[in-house]
Amino acid sequence: MFKRFIKYMEPQSDDVILDLGVAGDYYGEQPFFEDNYKYKDNIIGVDININELTSLKRKYKDIPLVLADGCYFPFKSTSIDILFSNAVLEHIGDMKRQKKFADEIMRVAKKWFVATPNFWFPIETHWKLPFIHFLPKKLQKEIMRARYGDGLHLLSVRK
Repeated sequence: MFKRFIKYMEPQSDDVILDLGVAGDYYGEQPFFEDNYKYKDNIIGVDININELTSLKRKYKDIPLVLADGCYFPFKSTSIDILFSNAVLEHIGDMKRQKKFADEIMRVAKKWFVATPNFWFPIETHWKLPFIHFLPKKLQKEIMRARYGDGLHLLSVRK
């Protein structure tokens, strides 16, 4: 995915990059973008989870980290050169909030790279289990609520 980001976004050394939904040690994941992008001076990390940001601040002391909801960014319009978002959209909420999220991305960034798991992929990427998201809706909702509250909304081509 990172190679695709570089290929399609063609980031320059002076581009301001916003990593929306910055991932890190708090969830037991590696900070994917920050560990791979070579121009670390131009990254801004945004997350809604203060624990995530606090954990990342220990590792990335020079990267500005901003606490914000993905539907309301504290940035001026077109103030970000490129926005990177990996597997965040499905956590935003219902279709109305997902649209607001997309609108905010398009408002603040000149270019954006947004990736989200596809509902029809056989392995659900959050649980790393095959076919769990094809279970009956009632059972699926109980499992999802136990793991994520009401915050996971996978997308398909039709949505």
